[in-house]
Amino acid sequence: VPGHDGRRALLQAMAARLAPGGVLVATFWRFGAPELEARYAARQVSWSDPTVAPIDTAQLENGDQLLQWGDTPGALRYCHYCDDNEIRELIQGLGLETIDAFTEDGRNGELNRYAILRRPVS
Repeated sequence: VPGHDGRRALLQAMAARLAPGGVLVATFWRFGAPELEARYAARQVSWSDPTVAPIDTAQLENGDQLLQWGDTPGALRYCHYCDDNEIRELIQGLGLETIDAFTEDGRNGELNRYAILRRPVS
């Protein structure tokens, strides 16, 4: 989801729809984490690449990347890397309690960061 405000608004909208005791699981792809950066560096496409539709790079945030998706030439995917500080900031103040937070998936169990949140019953 582009833009910090957009990511926060999406999480707020999902949290607002939870019934008491309801659970929300948010996943954050860690492609930009230091231990994964080299693995995804070859997939990064420059925002100024002539095959990419023009974009105002002033609208981009730290962590925004354009990645080659799969093996199909020209199949690109916008991605945003949230570090642990941004994840904490995004989920705090939602009125939810954290049940668990962990890193999992990928070759070494390090590809995604999960936050499991619950609306308190009372």
